[in-house]
Amino acid sequence: MMISLHKILPLLLSPLMIAILLICLTLLTGRRRFSLIGAMVLVFFSLSPVSDVLTRWAEADTPPQPISAMPQADGVLVLSGMLNAQRFDGEIRYDYGGAVDRLFGGIELMKAGKAPSLYLTRGQLPWSIGRPEGEVLAEQAIASGISPEKIFLTPIAQNTAQEAAGLRQIFASAKPHIILVTSAFHMPRSIQLFEHYGFQITPYPVDFHQSGSRFSSQDFIPNTEALNGSFRMLREFMGRAYYSLKLSIG
Repeated sequence: MMISLHKILPLLLSPLMIAILLICLTLLTGRRRFSLIGAMVLVFFSLSPVSDVLTRWAEADTPPQPISAMPQADGVLVLSGMLNAQRFDGEIRYDYGGAVDRLFGGIELMKAGKAPSLYLTRGQLPWSIGRPEGEVLAEQAIASGISPEKIFLTPIAQNTAQEAAGLRQIFASAKPHIILVTSAFHMPRSIQLFEHYGFQITPYPVDFHQSGSRFSSQDFIPNTEALNGSFRMLREFMGRAYYSLKLSIG
């Protein structure tokens, strides 16, 4: 129930949902200004420059790092969030999303000898199909040359907080040193949570979403890709605010 609220509440505050609610207010009250405001909100967050600014803010504190700059650690941890499972003719097929850079980053760190063990999280939501994500990723890591004896899986987790709690169960040392691999925009919140559970964290951000192209007139045409990018970063900011408040009072 709680995980459903964590996933649903940000949707209710998304630009699209705000626009829909304002349109509904127009239908209920007859005041067209609500629809106008809703349209402005939707158009604003559907612009590529707006999405890119939000992305730059989210990734500002996590610049790319060369593997050579990474210190020796007790383990490399790769967070879930890169697999899409579909059912075809009764069989489940797994496709990688853009965040697959997380897995590639973890494998590269292991091959560079930065840690003795690779930890993969068993990410799985209640409505997911197929196996927990870490189990599928472990097979890919082995196929990429990582010894099975060096790969460990955490308990099943539904969010980053549970991933941190699950990894804590594996380590007996007081403050294990982990190289944390996740998407750049997601890194600050992840560091906050893992440090809360007693880890010493060296971040290795991957999967950057900042645009590398120059502005053009097309950037000022609303598009769904920009809307999705804006919502992704707004949801991340909500998550940071939520856990900052929760950890400060708890």
